[in-house]
Amino acid sequence: LFKCCGEHEQVASAAQSIAERVDFGKHLHLVVRALLSRMKKVTKDVEAASRARHLAEEHPYVGEMMRALDAKYGDAFDVVLNAAVKSKEYRNIEKELAEYLGEVFSGTLRQPIGNESTTLQAAVDSPHPEVRKNALIRLLELWGKGGVPLEFIHGALLRRIHDEEESISEIAFRREELLQVSPSALVSECGDIVKDFFACPEDSPHRKQKHSKAKAAIGFLLGKFAERHGPSELGPVLPLVLPALLMGRGRGTRKLAHASLKAASSCEAELFCKTQSKKKALKQFEKRAKGKAAAMEDDKEFEDLAVNQSTVANLAEAVCKMTPETISDLLPQLLREEFSEREGLLVLYSALHLMAAKGKKRDTLCSVGWDYVKRNWAKIGRSSLPRPEGGESWGNGVPPLDHLRLFYSNADAAHLQLLERTLHLLLQGVSLTMGDYQGILTSVLQIDPPAKSVVYTDVALARLCGDASASGGGAGQRKVTREGILMEVYYSCKDRLDKEVVKRVRA
Repeated sequence: LFKCCGEHEQVASAAQSIAERVDFGKHLHLVVRALLSRMKKVTKDVEAASRARHLAEEHPYVGEMMRALDAKYGDAFDVVLNAAVKSKEYRNIEKELAEYLGEVFSGTLRQPIGNESTTLQAAVDSPHPEVRKNALIRLLELWGKGGVPLEFIHGALLRRIHDEEESISEIAFRREELLQVSPSALVSECGDIVKDFFACPEDSPHRKQKHSKAKAAIGFLLGKFAERHGPSELGPVLPLVLPALLMGRGRGTRKLAHASLKAASSCEAELFCKTQSKKKALKQFEKRAKGKAAAMEDDKEFEDLAVNQSTVANLAEAVCKMTPETISDLLPQLLREEFSEREGLLVLYSALHLMAAKGKKRDTLCSVGWDYVKRNWAKIGRSSLPRPEGGESWGNGVPPLDHLRLFYSNADAAHLQLLERTLHLLLQGVSLTMGDYQGILTSVLQIDPPAKSVVYTDVALARLCGDASASGGGAGQRKVTREGILMEVYYSCKDRLDKEVVKRVRA
């Protein structure tokens, strides 16, 4: 059929009609190869420089067929065409094919890039960085002229912000079109980039590259994204950024934290309203330490701890300024995400101390803390703390350097300790009903090792008795005692308690 197209105009018209009406499905590659073979044959005796013009003038049906197949099959045609022109059969005319296809598909996704026969659509994801870069630049030029669908631009930009070549991801992050992508999709993609850096092994040769991408992603989220969407869309962003604000021993975390602190200090998110850059955070530490920071000059680790201390204290202060509604919305997001829960608990615990120091109501914050402790009850008792009480003071919500030093070197161990301290603090400082405490006591009594269980039980019982005494109680009401509370818990829960726990209650 293609052979006769050049000789009979009616045949060419019939061939195009067949291409438009018949569904070739999985046989599309046969049609494309037949076309390319015809192109190769009719240009065999034509000079290389004149082949594209010869096809356009003497065999216009080829271009018409190509456009008809593209209109019908779209992405599938692109895949088949790229595979065909790269095959050995057409390698000796690849340059001429690129020139010809460039004219046929000028201003569309099927247009080849430079001397490459690869189409623009495929070149955006080429394994060669230079080809990807040129394709992305050309793609954005065509978009400006209305030659590319916006959905394709969005997809290409989302893929290229992940690009291993830093200059390409920078181009993608700078484009205003990226901000038109769905906020949730954009946050998700940027989140993958940030998490990918933190999950990267210390000795990986890709760590430096992943650090650059994570830095760009956080800068974008706290910069252009925050400016476009405002505080209302920043909720899902905060769990991604919070871990990056604190320095650890991982290679690259110091530089990432410095850049993240600088970006956060300029962001309008409520959580970051008190956040300072590294330089200002160090000055805050010096003021608290009353000039004892001279040792930091030659000690990078101590400098990191000082900045971390100021950062946590500033975040806690920001929480204290929030409305109960904002706290109820924001902090659970930080604590629900595995990626940010350790840093989230650190901020919550500091805020609890700061609110106590300022004499502020802590009901909402305590409620969030309770929810988190209950979800992580299985971890209570697993820390290296001999007892949950005691230790350095967290005066005014400032975390002690000892705890930050442990967090710096072993965040998981520090988190387990802080979880137990949080429970101890909540049991001391919150008034709950008898019904609430029955459930809590039942769980507290089952904590292992027993030594920690006894401490928590004593605190809970003392608090219950104190609350009952403070409420006064009317005439004829039974006095609330430790024994009475334990008996009530025992008889309501003894069938569910472990035998060893039953013995402990009886004792």
